[in-house]
Amino acid sequence: ILNCSQMNQLNKDRNGGNERANLLGRIIQNVMLCNKYNVKITCGSFASSHLELKSPSDIESFLRIIGVKDTKGALKSLMST
Repeated sequence: ILNCSQMNQLNKDRNGGNERANLLGRIIQNVMLCNKYNVKITCGSFASSHLELKSPSDIESFLRIIGVKDTKGALKSLMST
């Protein structure tokens, strides 16, 4: 499961450019491994309030940028709740 709250962490971490770059690099590396070994990726929002929620189109765009092949499949779990 790709934790979409990591997107929030990327947004909050405005001062620590290295930390944000490292986190984004780890996410991309995990996505590459999942794609290589045909592991299904599911995206889940672990927002603690409605203010932390991201729109499905924002999440889909982020998934495309980081290299997720099946963005619609990854978003299925978000759309069903």
